[in-house]
Amino acid sequence: MDPGSSDSDAERDRDLAGTLRAALPDVSRSAARGDDAFRRARGTAPVDDARSVRSASSSTRVPLPTRAPAPTRRPSPPPHPPASSGSSSGAPTRRPDTVTHVASASFVLGPAIAGSTRILDETGAGGRRRGHGLGPAIAAAAERRRAAELQAARHLHERHVALYAWGRSDAGQLGFGAGGSSPTSSEAAEAYPTPRSVYSLDGRDVTHVAGGARHSVAVTSAGEVYAFGDCSGEGKVLSAPTRLREAVIDPPEVTATTNAMPRVATVACGQRHCAAVTMNGVLLSWGNEEFGQLGQGPPRDSSSKGDTKSLIRRRADASMMPRLVGSGHVKFTSVACGAGHTLALTANGRVFSFGRGAFGALGHGDRLNCDVPRLVDALWGVGVTQIAAGDNHSASLSVSGRVYTWGRGKFGALGHRDVDNCSRPTPVQALDDAGVRCEQIACGGDHTLAIAGGGSGVLLAWGRGSSGPAGTGATADVLTPTIIDRALLGDEKVFQISAGSKHSVAVTEGGCVYTWGARTQGQLGHELGDAGTSEHGVWKLSTGGGAAVSAVAKVAGLPAGRDVLYAVAAGDHTFAAVAPGKGAATTRGRMPWSGPHGWSLRAIELPPILELAESITALDQEVDADECHRIVPELIRAVEDVFSSPGFIVEGFAAPRFAEESESDACTSGLDVTSVEAVYSALCSCGRPEIIAALANASAKLLEALLDALQRAKTDLEDVNDTRVVVAAMIVLWMSPLNGDPALGDTLVPRLVAVTEQLTATGVGDLLIPWLAADIDADVFERRLVSPLMGFLTRSLGKDLARKHHKGRGLVGSIGPSGRTSPGGGMDIFAIRAAQMLGMLHAANEIRRKQTGEPIVPASVFYSQSLSDSLNLREEYMRLIQLDADGLGTGTWGGDRMNSYPACLRPGELVTFCQLPFLLTAEAKGRILQGEANLQKRHEMRMSHLSAIQNGQFSNDLPFGSPDAPFLELVIERGNLLKNALDAVASKTPADLKKPLRIKFKSDGVEEEGVDEGGVTKEFFQLMVREMFKDARTFVEFSEHRSEDKNSSLAPPMFTLDEESRYHWFNPAASVSAESLARFRLFGAALGLAIYNGVCLDVHLPPVAYRRLCGMEPTLVDLCELSPSLGEGLQTLLDYDGDDIEEVFYRDFVVERFDAETGRTLTTELKPGGEHTAVTGGNRKEFVKLYVQHALDKSVSAQFGAFKAGFEQVCGGPALGLFTPTELELLVCGDPEIDMKALERVTKYDGGFDADHRAIRDFWSVVHSLPIADQKRLLFFATGCDRAPVGGLENLPFVVQRSGPDTEHLPTAHTCFNVLLLPEYDCQEKLRDRLAVAIANAEGFGLQ
Repeated sequence: MDPGSSDSDAERDRDLAGTLRAALPDVSRSAARGDDAFRRARGTAPVDDARSVRSASSSTRVPLPTRAPAPTRRPSPPPHPPASSGSSSGAPTRRPDTVTHVASASFVLGPAIAGSTRILDETGAGGRRRGHGLGPAIAAAAERRRAAELQAARHLHERHVALYAWGRSDAGQLGFGAGGSSPTSSEAAEAYPTPRSVYSLDGRDVTHVAGGARHSVAVTSAGEVYAFGDCSGEGKVLSAPTRLREAVIDPPEVTATTNAMPRVATVACGQRHCAAVTMNGVLLSWGNEEFGQLGQGPPRDSSSKGDTKSLIRRRADASMMPRLVGSGHVKFTSVACGAGHTLALTANGRVFSFGRGAFGALGHGDRLNCDVPRLVDALWGVGVTQIAAGDNHSASLSVSGRVYTWGRGKFGALGHRDVDNCSRPTPVQALDDAGVRCEQIACGGDHTLAIAGGGSGVLLAWGRGSSGPAGTGATADVLTPTIIDRALLGDEKVFQISAGSKHSVAVTEGGCVYTWGARTQGQLGHELGDAGTSEHGVWKLSTGGGAAVSAVAKVAGLPAGRDVLYAVAAGDHTFAAVAPGKGAATTRGRMPWSGPHGWSLRAIELPPILELAESITALDQEVDADECHRIVPELIRAVEDVFSSPGFIVEGFAAPRFAEESESDACTSGLDVTSVEAVYSALCSCGRPEIIAALANASAKLLEALLDALQRAKTDLEDVNDTRVVVAAMIVLWMSPLNGDPALGDTLVPRLVAVTEQLTATGVGDLLIPWLAADIDADVFERRLVSPLMGFLTRSLGKDLARKHHKGRGLVGSIGPSGRTSPGGGMDIFAIRAAQMLGMLHAANEIRRKQTGEPIVPASVFYSQSLSDSLNLREEYMRLIQLDADGLGTGTWGGDRMNSYPACLRPGELVTFCQLPFLLTAEAKGRILQGEANLQKRHEMRMSHLSAIQNGQFSNDLPFGSPDAPFLELVIERGNLLKNALDAVASKTPADLKKPLRIKFKSDGVEEEGVDEGGVTKEFFQLMVREMFKDARTFVEFSEHRSEDKNSSLAPPMFTLDEESRYHWFNPAASVSAESLARFRLFGAALGLAIYNGVCLDVHLPPVAYRRLCGMEPTLVDLCELSPSLGEGLQTLLDYDGDDIEEVFYRDFVVERFDAETGRTLTTELKPGGEHTAVTGGNRKEFVKLYVQHALDKSVSAQFGAFKAGFEQVCGGPALGLFTPTELELLVCGDPEIDMKALERVTKYDGGFDADHRAIRDFWSVVHSLPIADQKRLLFFATGCDRAPVGGLENLPFVVQRSGPDTEHLPTAHTCFNVLLLPEYDCQEKLRDRLAVAIANAEGFGLQ
């Protein structure tokens, strides 16, 4: 700080003259020479002497950047033009400095040196000046020169931003100097009730002003800081603005030297301290630190006199030099000061507080003082865009427009409808209840102001009555936000507000300034006082000035025709900055104050990341290099700020929802997923590594912040809003394309996994999973959510395999909370957690399927081939058996709403990957099922052996079909296949059905030659299924037949056939007699035996049959698959938007069915009284639901129940629960799609054949030329099944064996072993002919 100057008058005059010439080139040379007279006439000027100007060119200064990286969402002040040296007179010249901010506090800026507060104030008591006593001609010349300088001052005042002030001035806090506000006034004043220009700051472009009760501080667009007023609280007054020139900007542990004062962006003042934010985002503070409000740690220990660093710090204390707060690594963007506490806002929307903690003003949940910046935890996820501080209360504005207040609640300053104190930031509930979102806030001593958002310009106020918050002159305390009547504001919208100790100021869009509240110090600027008024309109404080509180009124005395850029209520005085007059008109309207002026008074705005990224993509990197160099750093700062802030990232990507929030909104995250994807795509399209690096670093920081916050509040995180922010932010980060990159993904995914691990069951079950189900479309779901986790899981498994190969396979899994070892044989914990995260996605997929009938993505998207191949399936299955033995089961998936999520998805609770069956391929699950079957078969075989030995027999000596045989042996007559099978199965115990199946066929009483090694069993199942379905017909066919021959004894078929879908379904008209139900049980057992014995069946049941086997409820989608016409009709009923549903559809709550026994049409009510209940627009959903339940459940409950009982009698093991309905259908029926080229790739050859043999080439040439139907016949001929097994034909072991030289014999096959015996035919045509004959007669074994 420059306290003054001891240079000669002539030197200082030359400095000012040079300044005037630089600013006003049109001023005549004779006028410019009148330095002495002009300075005496003004009586005051900023203390910025010529000596310091001259030394600036020769001394070494810290280089200052020309662009501010921290406050990226506010327009940064433009760099000040460099000083120029040299002039016609040889004196150094400067361009006019610019002031951007003013603040007031009571602290010591340094000793006041004589002459430092005035420039050449040579005026005596009698008004005589240095020229007195000269001749009349000389005196007249002096007056003319003085008049010219006054005119020059007026020019300067009109051509630049001018600062006006009014109110209390007893300590020089208005900056007028000892001689008042006018160049011709020398009268000191205690208050100025009307606006006066602060001439000493003319030409310095003041962009912001702040103040306390007895001091003020101003900041210029060049980043200079000027202080004035009682800066010590002890009467040592700086009556003229004095520039601060030095600061300690390095941490004490690094260096203790002083530096040139850095360029400052904004400043704030408390009662006896100040804080400032530089254009680089560094936080500085100075002044009194009684309560730790400087944030610089405990007070210095005066005993450490020998320590050089301590000496330097004490030297800084002595001059109250601005000092660095913290390490300087956190980038701040604004600051606010209360009487004894300080708030600081970071560029990514976090709030730190320090100082006096009385009344809870720091927001830390207690009332303790804090001498270092501490994060306000309650606001960590809000995304704060503005902060404000009163004497003992604080406020913040979130990016969503919510207002939070805390601290002293006396007089209703917090707006919480009471006068209680609050130690943690709490939303102003009255605003939330009214759906009001705000765009600007301000705090006075004990009152608070806010401007409603949405362009309304509505002004709200609450708090202490003596501050007149209501704006009507009333003095009653206002406990809740109250709208100030717009009529009092000239029916104009308000766009800027500020609050002083007991008064308030507002600037309207029309450029008018209105004030209200306490007026005893002249701080309202409404009118002159009624007593003690001088000719210059000044007050003496002792005289008062009318009523104590005034209503809203317009400030008089500001220059007409000049826009007001901003106004500041500081302590008991007020400032207003007006735009230049002539030739510098500004735009009126919504934001007339564009640029740096007053930006500290409004909320920061989120940067247009998408626009910036698209601009970079559109630019040519070489042609537009300069533009790229300008935009890229701006985009990097924007990415770093937004993507490291949970509040910014959530609200920045929020879908519009402020008008009203319905109950359904709670089931969604509120994120605009399309915008998230667009921003990520645009950032990646920039092709700039530095941008990707910034995104990765910011994402990692945010994940760490989320993790820290969850760990801090793990035991008491009950605020639903906080949890919602965490989950929503996590979804945005989960969608990042960087997760799919192998290098970046291995860094980010573990952090993402760690965050989900810390989420509560409520956070996952009620928020994360339902939100994923509701918000994410298929493409983003698969590409951004599933695939990156799959990639990470695959890479982790690869590392595990390499580790096991290096150390051996004797690894033991880690112990989880359940006390069991983790699955996967020592698999990496992050891989296990990634698998559990995939489980969350799968649960969301199932919720979508439940809600809409269709999943987000097919189940196959979740298959992990690498996991299926790497696992020891037998070990995983044994873990599953133990889990079932403990009664824990595998959990259920996808309810209508998941209030909690399965235990297997919780940290440390996964016991076996069989609990996550969706990750295993259908082939892997098939191997588990076969393994289970083999275990059960071996068990039953051992029991049979033991039983035979106890009976004195050996199992090999037992006759075929003996009860003690180790196999389930059935003798079946081809002509009576269904009855033989029914009798045989009915005579067996459930244990017998677990044995390996062997079949012997008889034809006309003669046993066939086939030895059952699997092939005969395959044919048995195929023939039995064909027999069961051969009488299936449509309802129409059956009804017509019964109507023609009512005496017919034809029994209703077991199944009906839908002509459109070609699916068979259980016949509701089928008999429910014991014999009929036994046939359905046999059918179920046959399916179970087929699965158990690895046989595919040609069954045409609809998907709903398998879904019901898996315990799922039928839906309209299921009915549409079974009967498209019926389903379409019901859907039409649901979609009909007319009011005449009863007349158009004419339906009641009944279902009609033809009864085969009586030949009559039966009517069944869907609910009690349904025959008399018409279907209307209000109950049609109920009708459709009941109709579906009746058609697919209730009408066939007996038949389906018997079928399911027979199926579960055979397939009742836990392995079956691993399959989805689709996989179960594939297991039963096989894959109807066959790929003979895939079969060719895996075929092996024997008997002299190889892949290059001529006969083999001829064989495959013929096979590929066959139609699909003949290819299936060939497959059936060679393997006993015309469908591909689970996983496709590439999983079918198939052998082509040479059976001799050229011959007329037909090819043969060992269907038990999938071996085709092919003679070496001499030509392709002969091979085609012989093969065609063979596949056309593929049924039977041995000679027919």
